[in-house]
Amino acid sequence: MLWPLTGFDSFDLLHTGRGAPVDEVADLLVTTSERSLCR
Repeated sequence: MLWPLTGFDSFDLLHTGRGAPVDEVADLLVTTSERSLCR
């Protein structure tokens, strides 16, 4: 489960595809990972 969340494709889709700033993408991916894995 961690691989799809932390892979470059996830970052690229959010940053390049949606135009989200790097800091926002990093925060979103970290938060999503924490909520998915640390229940």
